[in-house]
Amino acid sequence: MQRHLILFLLFTASFNLLNAQSLDEAKKLYLEGRYAEALPAFKEAYLTDANNPALNQWLGACLLETGDALAAKKPLIFASQKNIPDAYLYLGQLYAKMYQFADAEVQFTKYQRAKRRDKGALEKLEVQKEYAEKLKRAVNRTEDVQ
Repeated sequence: MQRHLILFLLFTASFNLLNAQSLDEAKKLYLEGRYAEALPAFKEAYLTDANNPALNQWLGACLLETGDALAAKKPLIFASQKNIPDAYLYLGQLYAKMYQFADAEVQFTKYQRAKRRDKGALEKLEVQKEYAEKLKRAVNRTEDVQ
């Protein structure tokens, strides 16, 4: 009986260790911009820790970057409500893609305030703001055909 308990505890500990390693590896892939490769590990971790704001931000960013914008909305909103600065940028991107330009501008402003001293982050923000502005102009220049 004691032997089974020890084997069970070892199996559980090794499973948790593998999960932690895969999450660390997923973070590394995320930072390298390899979102599709990181996504499965973030989805797996999300099943057990859905209330982790950083995990929600990583998952939402990976979903958005891999083209699943609708699924990205919920985790990004959760992360932004928990004041994760990068979530503001990705949520702004999402809103711009959904033609919700006023909401996108609110998120971009929050990101700018949170990262006001980070030149690299502000450069990324400018790229996203320019894209949103081009998209907004394109939408405004279309005509309704009846």
